[in-house]
Amino acid sequence: MTTQGDLELNMTAQSTEFTQGGSSHKATNTYFREKINVAADGYIYHPRFQLFLVKVSGGLNQGTFGGAVRAPAGGATADGTERTSSTTAEYELRTVFLPEHPYNLELFALHREPANPGLYWQGQTATSYEQGAIFRYRSKPWFFHTSLTDLTLDSPANRTETQTYQVSGSYAGKSVSHSASYIRNDSDTSQNLHIDREKYGYGNAVRFAGISLDSRVDGTSVDQQRPLSPGYQTRQFNWTEQLAAPLPGNFSSRFDFRYMSETDRTGADAFGQPGAEVFNRTASTTFTLEHHLYQSLVSHVTLNNVDLATSSGDTTNRSGSFISNYTKAIPAGRLSAGIQFGRMEQERQGSPLIINEVHGAPLLGTFSLNQQNIVDGTIAVQVKDPPTGSLMTLPQTNYLILLTGTTVQITILSVAPATPQPDPAYVYEFQVSYALLNQSRIDTVFRGFSVRTDLWDNLFSPYFSYFNSEQEVVSGSIMGGSDQYTNEIVGVATQAGSYSGLVEHQSYRSRLNPSESLRARGQYRSPVTDDTNVSVILSYTLTDHFVSAATPGSTAYRDTTMGMDVLTDMKFRPQFVNLFLSGSYYRYNGPVDSTTLMLNSYVTWQIGMLSVNGGIQVSRLETRLSTGDVTYETQYYYATVNRRLF
Repeated sequence: MTTQGDLELNMTAQSTEFTQGGSSHKATNTYFREKINVAADGYIYHPRFQLFLVKVSGGLNQGTFGGAVRAPAGGATADGTERTSSTTAEYELRTVFLPEHPYNLELFALHREPANPGLYWQGQTATSYEQGAIFRYRSKPWFFHTSLTDLTLDSPANRTETQTYQVSGSYAGKSVSHSASYIRNDSDTSQNLHIDREKYGYGNAVRFAGISLDSRVDGTSVDQQRPLSPGYQTRQFNWTEQLAAPLPGNFSSRFDFRYMSETDRTGADAFGQPGAEVFNRTASTTFTLEHHLYQSLVSHVTLNNVDLATSSGDTTNRSGSFISNYTKAIPAGRLSAGIQFGRMEQERQGSPLIINEVHGAPLLGTFSLNQQNIVDGTIAVQVKDPPTGSLMTLPQTNYLILLTGTTVQITILSVAPATPQPDPAYVYEFQVSYALLNQSRIDTVFRGFSVRTDLWDNLFSPYFSYFNSEQEVVSGSIMGGSDQYTNEIVGVATQAGSYSGLVEHQSYRSRLNPSESLRARGQYRSPVTDDTNVSVILSYTLTDHFVSAATPGSTAYRDTTMGMDVLTDMKFRPQFVNLFLSGSYYRYNGPVDSTTLMLNSYVTWQIGMLSVNGGIQVSRLETRLSTGDVTYETQYYYATVNRRLF
């Protein structure tokens, strides 16, 4: 048996301030922890029979938590500070029976009281209790795994109890392989939220004489219930087939099939309003024929068909395209050229519904919806609550909708009622549902080409691309009518040692979304010395958006984005010190102006049985709206000292 002990000191200081329209909310905390950790590991009877691990920690906590609310002039204000002190008791118990056998059983019990920005915030300690059992079987080519765990996350604001059952297995043969899995997850919170989740999947792969077939089916189901609130259910099913086969004469082929189905049900509410059910089913097939002429010319012919059936309408897309790329070594470097052309037909019946389109964005971030020609007033945004994973509907006052031509952009102003995360760069998951405009049939013909030369070891790399699309509305109507656009990009890139950059001009001539942009980027990345690395990136983009023929009363505007990223890391070998520094600054001016500043640094030092590390994270996000400025500032300072005792 071996034993180990150490003394650990943790110190953190954190503050966040959110300001909007003259009112503000500020929260601060400081936290200290002194803790002793003792661990022992060994075996019982024989190392091949039973292994065990025991870790026990105990200590003291001290914290100060404060908050201040400032209302606009003439409004109320409130301040408060709370000091707390408590004891810490943590443990980790594990034992494994028959650890070196093909089959083994592991039992464990854990208790944690973490102190970090994500789990210790505004006086809430996400204390965790977890226990469970894991059974494994490994004997090539077979593998089997099953586990049962019980997890409790406890804080003054909420308590979540989750039971998870998981089973999976696989067979990996030389020419055939199989895998299957099933996971069930049941969660209950002290806020009377109950969530049942199930996920299953099966896949196999066949390899024979250069031919490969990959098949996969999987599905998920989520049931979300809360008293006095409508219940919510979602069911998803996916089926994919991918077949690839070589053909004579340097030809190869690939066939892809995919079927996706999703059904969402909302139950009746407490006031007797009936529930609703919507569905979305997509079947797509793609066939690609590829040809290689030596190593220089690669050509593809692709045929694609997508059928979308929803509870309020259907859409069918059929397309065919030809793409060819040529690469040739020339005396001064390399020449690349390509051509493409094709045709696409889209037919829409009714008003198809897009449900739960997934996007990611931080607070005050912006994303664009995947589809155009969206019916006004049908956009609904949900956010996934980080602690519980439940979907919560965002009030319309918590996001902005901006229509640029026929493209819809959404800017997130607040994630309430979801739990806001202390990290300002945290990317939340949003699911957006909306309806498309009604019946139409559209034919589109497109063509394009590109050319690029990389000369003198990439010192000078000019490039040009041209793409043209002509749209015809055969029947029905779409927002703004048919579009004909031409996209031309000309630029030059360079790379010399540690330096690289590019300058690029883009002209997008369109009836619906005409624009012209200029982009520049420069980077320096190199080790200054054997122990110091530096990276600097500068970027600038200017885009002029012109009046759109599709949007009556539209106005021209300009947006600019400029940014800088700096990163460096240094090692001081005789002193055993590592230092990391990074910072970024971005400024966007357009319909919604915003500024983002982020600084991050940490240092580590280790000598003998003593280790010290600490860091600083500072950020400021500012967005300027017609209703007033919105500012989000965070500061986080931390330090940890660890001394090995034995």
